[in-house]
Amino acid sequence: YICDTNSQLKQNIMNFTIGDLINAQLNTELWSSYFYLGMSMNAEKRGLKGLAHWLNKESVERHSRAQTLISYMVAKGEEVFFYPIENIPYEWDTLSEIIERIIEHENKISILTDSMVSFGKETKVEKEFMELLMDFSAKQKIKEEDTIQFIDSFRNIAEDKNALSIFDENLISNS
Repeated sequence: YICDTNSQLKQNIMNFTIGDLINAQLNTELWSSYFYLGMSMNAEKRGLKGLAHWLNKESVERHSRAQTLISYMVAKGEEVFFYPIENIPYEWDTLSEIIERIIEHENKISILTDSMVSFGKETKVEKEFMELLMDFSAKQKIKEEDTIQFIDSFRNIAEDKNALSIFDENLISNS
């Protein structure tokens, strides 16, 4: 992440170029891919194959979003920078902790995406880039809402082993 809070991002964003912001976003998406992959491994260890599958799909989706940004940068002749991927958590003590980390993470992604849109509007970036930003922002909002809905369902049954087992099996059959 280029910062942890919306206010930090707003303070720093005007010092960035469009290329800086796209690189920050694509590297955040790659970090997210690893983050969800680590969670997937943890769920697999717990015997939650459905949750592991859902988290793995999230990982693949994040990687795909990064690839979209990379393709845009290459098409524009911009340089792509890959930041070191560090500190990927992959162990959590409880399912509740996993749930909270997912919500926290999605909120940070939304802050970055919204800030990129604000930057685009304030600096009057080219139409094609603004469309890309708006598309990312819309998809992120849908993703965050879907994730919160999923997590709320999961949160309600996380401590009930029987309900959790049924929920997990349904994740597998609905994939």
